[in-house]
Amino acid sequence: MAAKKSIVALPAGSGKTLTSISLFKYLHDLDENFTMFVIVPNTLKQQWVKEIKRFTGLDAIILGSQKEIKEWDGKQIAVINYHMMTRYIDDLIGEGKKTRRIADMLIVDELQTVKNSETKTW
Repeated sequence: MAAKKSIVALPAGSGKTLTSISLFKYLHDLDENFTMFVIVPNTLKQQWVKEIKRFTGLDAIILGSQKEIKEWDGKQIAVINYHMMTRYIDDLIGEGKKTRRIADMLIVDELQTVKNSETKTW
């Protein structure tokens, strides 16, 4: 936390999701403008929204279309799947040198999904 950077890499079932959400809650309690962005496989989007609500009381939105991505103001907790992130990355962060910061905290769940460095998802 002191470095303001971390990687949570624990075995399956050891509480990575809860650990990450708890850290976000702690930092959000210190600064209500602290934001989180979660990239997950499609099958886990609803689970993350549910767990965020359960452990923080805060609502998260799923960015599931290009329109939602373009309209997202960066203030809500956002959850997106790998496919949407890859397909609409320019709409999300901007093109060229004028990129916008997505969030204060980025969670990339099931990172093994991105295993081929030759793909666009990588």
